[in-house]
Amino acid sequence: MLCQFGCQRFTASIRHIFTMTLAAMSRKNELNLDDPKKMALYNRYRMELVTPNKKGYDILKTAQINKGMAFTLRERQYLGIHGLLPPAFMTQEQQACRVMKQIRHETDNLEKFMILDELQGRTEKLFYRVLCENIKELMPIVYTPTVGLACQEFGEIYRRPN
Repeated sequence: MLCQFGCQRFTASIRHIFTMTLAAMSRKNELNLDDPKKMALYNRYRMELVTPNKKGYDILKTAQINKGMAFTLRERQYLGIHGLLPPAFMTQEQQACRVMKQIRHETDNLEKFMILDELQGRTEKLFYRVLCENIKELMPIVYTPTVGLACQEFGEIYRRPN
């Protein structure tokens, strides 16, 4: 059954794009999936297809599925968030660079912690990407000693529940 906006066809095309992307990535990295160990790792860590059951503003409020400005035009239209985001597109890499630039601009570790905390509440995938790519630089901010200071200053930095 096809809705008036062609949702079924769109979902099928998105799945096709993800499958093609995954196939291209496996060719690029020359994965030999004949090896059982590599196949087990591939099955465990491969990209998952997610079709959210939320629409519109609820997508942007849910940190687990929000991609910020990385949503494509088709995704924005399909999910009902077209017009809720700026009319520009940024990859996750670009967003990660902007976040790190903002973090490096701050001198106080508590301010850096607050930036990361807000990022985690807004876009979880981007938070973990930034953290993994800059683990040496950010570990003192998300772990001791800054977390101890954040606990002491909790009333000052609290924004919203996670």
